[in-house]
This record gives sequence, C-alpha cells and structure tokens, in this order.
Amino acid sequence: MKKNLRITLANSSGDASGNRPAGAAKRRWCQRAAGPAAALLLAACGGPAEAPIGQARGALTPNPDKTATIHVHGWNLPGATKTGDVGDDRGGGSTVDGIRRFSSLPAGTASPTAPNQVVATEYYGAAFPSYYSAADQAEVAAQKGIPRYALIVAKYARQVIARSGAEAVNLTCHSMGCEISRYLIENDVEHLASSGKLRRWVSFAGVVNGATLADIDGGKQLDKIAKLIGLDLVDVEHMNRKWVTQYVASYDHLRVEGNNPLWGNLLVHHIEATDPHIDSALGIPLMDVFGYGKVPNDGIVLDEEMYLHSQADAAKWTTPSGTLLPVGQSHHLANHFTITEQPGAQAIAAAALTGSRRARVTLSNVTLIKDHESGIFDAAPAEVVVESRIRYPYVKAIDPSDPLLDEVSMERRNAPMFRLAKGASATPNLLLFDGPVFDAQTSVALSIKLLETDYYPAAGVNENLFSPSAALGELNQEVPLVSGDYNVTTADAKFTVHVAVESLY
Repeated sequence: MKKNLRITLANSSGDASGNRPAGAAKRRWCQRAAGPAAALLLAACGGPAEAPIGQARGALTPNPDKTATIHVHGWNLPGATKTGDVGDDRGGGSTVDGIRRFSSLPAGTASPTAPNQVVATEYYGAAFPSYYSAADQAEVAAQKGIPRYALIVAKYARQVIARSGAEAVNLTCHSMGCEISRYLIENDVEHLASSGKLRRWVSFAGVVNGATLADIDGGKQLDKIAKLIGLDLVDVEHMNRKWVTQYVASYDHLRVEGNNPLWGNLLVHHIEATDPHIDSALGIPLMDVFGYGKVPNDGIVLDEEMYLHSQADAAKWTTPSGTLLPVGQSHHLANHFTITEQPGAQAIAAAALTGSRRARVTLSNVTLIKDHESGIFDAAPAEVVVESRIRYPYVKAIDPSDPLLDEVSMERRNAPMFRLAKGASATPNLLLFDGPVFDAQTSVALSIKLLETDYYPAAGVNENLFSPSAALGELNQEVPLVSGDYNVTTADAKFTVHVAVESLY
C-alpha cells in the first residue's frame, strides 16, 4: 500500500508612513506581542473596553435578523480625485440586488432603520456627511487611499448601527473594496472588529492579497502619466503587494495569511472568479497575455490573490463542537467585472450572510484499480485529477437556471491533482467544497469526478498532449444535509466522498 501521496492544488499557487490611523501601530505591536492572548492586554494597548478579542463565542453569535450588511465597491480610475459625497447610502447595484433576491433582506435605501438591511456606501469623494463631527472630518481629511476609504466605511458602519439598532454589521465587497475591508478588519479601524461589531465578511473576486497588475513598475510610471491627465493613482500604489504586506497584513506581515486573532470572531467566505476573458476588452484573457495562462484568474486578479490561504488556530472560527474552521471558498465562471452578477455567486453570498451551517465535502479515500498509463508517452504513477460541481436544489427553486454554487475543473485550471500507483490506496482527505448553506436548505447536489490525465499544465503535467483524460469514476447525487459517506466503485477505481455538515453557532 502506498502511504505517501503528493497532492498538487492548481488553485494554490509604499508609502513610508502607510497613512495609518492614529494608534494602529501601537495596537498591532500589542497584538503581535500577545498573540492569542492579545485580549488580555488590549485595554493596556489603548483598545476598547467592550467585548475584547477572544471573548466567549456565544456573546458574538451572529443574528441575521439584527445584523446589517454593507457592500464596499471596487476601484474606479478617477476615484481618488472625485469630490462628491462620501459615507452616504447607496443602492449597491447587482451585488445588493442579487443578495436580496436569495435572502429577502430589506434594502437600506428604502428601509434605513431595518436592523437587517443590505446597503452600500461611497468612499470616493471629499464632501463629508452630516453625521460627521469636526473631529471625524479632520481624521478622514488627514488620510489618503486605502486608509481613508477604510475609515469612511467604518464610520458609516457605526452610523448604520446607530440608526437601525443593529447589533453589528457584515461586510461584502468587490475587487479593491475587499482590500479596504481587510485593512479595516486587520487594523481594527474604529474598533469595529475588536468590539464585536463585525460578524461576517464575504468577498467577490477580491483584491485580498494585493494585485499583480499593481506591481508593474511599482506604479511609478503609471503615476506620472496619471498626473498629466489630473488623476491620482494612490489606489494602484496601495494595491501593490509590498504595500499590502506592510500595511494591510499588519499583524505579522504575511500577505496571504490571516493570522490576526481578530479574524477569530468573523465568519469569512471568499467568492473567486475563474473566467480570464474580459468582456470589456474584446474577450481578451488579459492576465494570460501577461504570462499567467497556466494559473486560474479572472482577467484582472489571480486566484491566489482572492483569498486568505491559511490561518493560525486563534484566527479560525470555532464551532460549538470545537472544530476550527478556515475561511470558506467557492469558485464561479465569471470574469472580474461580471462576478457580482453571477447568480451562483449571489446565492452563496446570501447563504454566507444568513446561514448557520457549512457543508464540507471531502474525498476521503481512493483505491486505483486501473491506471491508464501506457508506459510509452506516459508513465506510472497515474495522475489523478478531481473535478467537482456543486448545486443547491434550494437555489434552483428560486432561480430555475440551477446555477452552480461551486465549480472546480481542469478547464478552470483549479482542479486538485495527486499521483497514485495502480493497485495502491490512499487517504487524501482532500477538501472539495467548503461553503455555507441556507437554514431552510435540506440537500445539496454533488457531481464529483475522478480523471486520469496525461496533460494538465496547471498542475505541471505534460506527459502527452494528445492523450484524452480517462474517467475513473463519478458521483452524481443529491444528498441530504446530514453527515455521511458516499461510495463509488467502478472497474477503474473505488473512492469515498464524505459530507460533513457543521453547525457554526
């Protein structure tokens, strides 16, 4: 029996001052020094006295009926030079409309006192809202770029809580709005995170870890050109990976990780876009043109930039049973600009904002009976790829198109691959899906397929370009939302898919 199993996941692949809010550096030093025990020192470090980090989970149990949701939009080229109103109510467009369609939550523009409203705001501009004090105005005016936008969003969140009586807020975001959101959380802007006033974070194709495109020349030449036409590209500078490492990932400066204990009180789900073709650019796969044709991307942002890759235990969500959950993820066929209009993405966002459970689908064990290796152009061991597609019958009842809630495949360049010899067995415990479900949902439709491939460049397999992938076995079944195992046996393979349903609180 082969015990060693190598798994390749194809989808894993500044300003000196940082414009930081006052006191942020001191809080970060205390958090780093204390680690998981940061809560004990928070008051001494100048943090709020209410609801410290690491408090009992029950005190922060999310209540969708008493939690407002605020959407944070993405980058706009002339945005930094706009002079209009900031911190006011906005409709939120397709993102808010889609979330409301699948959740029936009220719109904040029509119901500003509803504690469970969904609303958006504007952070580009120079005209301050009436609820700002003179101190608020001075504080925001002193900031620039991402720190300024995060402060505007945080003050707006406080305003929504005050006017609606909501216990807390959720944040949804798109593109650069997700970097703003992460900065707000990691730097504890307005003490929202440390005081338990943030409950859930859902990102759409987010610039969570920076953007490779913003690294081109560090934005220096782009900035010179922009100034000639009256634009300020501070946003591009702040999406640079080095800036994100220094000022956004401020807890330990690990850009792709989320180890700050503040994450431990938030439920997080990342929605990743996987279509590299940009409609507004004549369907050109822009990131592929720039040399990223073998990795998943949405034409603007690489997949690896859209999610927090790992978390320390103190930063994970703890379930009532004691399970430590990492952030959730789902993958959708949409490009960077169409992801918020994708019904499957909107539906899973609604589930992430209102649901109290997560479904986790795992390939627990595999036995390879036939390897399909010729020994001429391709050689043992076999390269086994796992493709998966997830649908919710609950969502189909709302949208008859039956949208995918998650799609992982060779075509999308994000399917995991491992090697296994003929006759060998392995227990990869490969997590295929980890996503929220609606409270009224009773089942999930699974399509899990194992393939033997000799050509999959995204996973580094280039044995035989002309050899078609061979199907080893497939599970196509609607299963109840209860924990259990599902076995598949064919002439080529035997495997087990495990479904676990986790109660979040």
